[in-house]
Amino acid sequence: MISITTIRKNLFYINNEVSDAGAFQFYGSVQNAVISGLTMRRCNGIVGRGSLLYHGKQPEWYIDIVNCQLSEGNYSHWFGTNDRHSGFQSINLIGNGNSGMNIGTLLRRNHLSDFSYIRTSPGGNPNSVTDVIIDDNTIRIAKNAISLGGTGSQTSNVLIHNNHYSDVEQQVEANVNLNSKAYLILNDGISPALK
Repeated sequence: MISITTIRKNLFYINNEVSDAGAFQFYGSVQNAVISGLTMRRCNGIVGRGSLLYHGKQPEWYIDIVNCQLSEGNYSHWFGTNDRHSGFQSINLIGNGNSGMNIGTLLRRNHLSDFSYIRTSPGGNPNSVTDVIIDDNTIRIAKNAISLGGTGSQTSNVLIHNNHYSDVEQQVEANVNLNSKAYLILNDGISPALK
């Protein structure tokens, strides 16, 4: 992939707190970044968006989102919960505009509650969101704890490992047209639930 654009790399966001706000968002062209210890309440969530933006390919590569807490997950952007920006708080991995727009994200030891959840939102290309590890997260009170979007291989190479669920309707919801080989759920019980 060749892209001429700005690049933000080697970023560290440690122990921040946000309430009643929009998204904590990487909006293209971020590589080698860490979000750790972020506490969010009543927000849009954390967004890692690798996309075709402003006529340039701006990928997100190698982002670690660890030890974060998302709670009180009902987010109202403008006019209640029915406008297109409102809904439940999430950690959302977006990749659209080409293959490989969101590569190598690690989601580990995060606590999500009160309808907060994890999701992938790929574009129309194969491997738009790829090489994702979702490990040792605790998700409480949610419709879908983890939601994998896309069809075929648009979301690919996802490892879902030893996550902990409580009062969740569905632990992993994958789009019915997503290739079943695009993700692996492995629960070997090695990592204990965090309190």
